[in-house]
Amino acid sequence: MNPRMKKPGDGACARMSDPTLSFGVHDPHLDKAAFISPPLRLYALRQHLSKFTLVHSNDAAGFNFENFIRNIRGLKFLELEGQGYEVLFTRSAAFLTFHGPPGVLRAISHLIGDEALSRVNVATGKDGEMLTMCRISGRELGALLAASAKGRIGPFNADSILPTDPARDVDPAEFRAKMSHCSVVSSDGRFDLASFAAGINIVSVFLDENDAGYFVIGMKGDESVYSMYVNVNAPALHEENPIICRLKYNNDSIVLFRVEVIG
Repeated sequence: MNPRMKKPGDGACARMSDPTLSFGVHDPHLDKAAFISPPLRLYALRQHLSKFTLVHSNDAAGFNFENFIRNIRGLKFLELEGQGYEVLFTRSAAFLTFHGPPGVLRAISHLIGDEALSRVNVATGKDGEMLTMCRISGRELGALLAASAKGRIGPFNADSILPTDPARDVDPAEFRAKMSHCSVVSSDGRFDLASFAAGINIVSVFLDENDAGYFVIGMKGDESVYSMYVNVNAPALHEENPIICRLKYNNDSIVLFRVEVIG
């Protein structure tokens, strides 16, 4: 994570007109989410996906493959049961993707259940290679991340809230302790730092479309997900992702958002 911080835009951005899903069904149960450094940068991933053509979709939310590629905002590589997967976030949904037929999902049905198969989208490449994209709910994402995070905990930089290795998750207990020692620069008037810090139960690192790292935080008893930018460019304000507060931790500048995600 490079130490460069710019304030986000002052106004809320208008809703974009090219959604990945035709029907916006908000999932209130996305309580665990985190991204680590991916094996592919987002621009390279988009180039790779553009070589595929959608051939089947049974997602009732209405899946648009071209918009899906355009709207990818973050990714995380997972290895589960010996199989590699990528979790891709658009601005409003999360997808589990992999090269292979949808039947591969049965190997992780103990994590996501069989219902996920009803949200599968399949694309093929010119050489017949198959790509499966399964829209996942918050509960499913939490189970996948919990299973993948084992043994991936790394330390923090000294006197900083940033990890030494952005490819690893961080210990929620250590992160809670650091958050509790932040100072509030400004807030929405409802934010309580002590209560927020105590409620954190999972935290990890995403990469966004600019290859900048940022935290995603899941809370106990809170149906929302929070994104936290430290010394990097935060996104422009958006009506669906309101800013909660600005914080300081020693020399670190922090912006915290609440994220509404469809799943």
